[in-house]
Amino acid sequence: MARMTDALENELSPGWAARRLSECLTLISSFDDESSVTARIVERAAEVLEADAAALVGRSTIIAKAGPRARVAGRSPAPRGRVG
Repeated sequence: MARMTDALENELSPGWAARRLSECLTLISSFDDESSVTARIVERAAEVLEADAAALVGRSTIIAKAGPRARVAGRSPAPRGRVG
């Protein structure tokens, strides 16, 4: 139980948001092109949220998707005004 408490304290410590933002910016700046950044950010979001799938959705198309269930979710563009 002590490990979970330490992790929670770390997340709630002053500067936590700044550290997370710094990690995100470091990740983004490590890629040379927009498509690579987009794909990796969606993958990272799925990892952080422990999600089966994550997607970045534009007006009528899926821009990037990640996760083990993303293949099913991305078969066709979502109808306008509705996702899923």
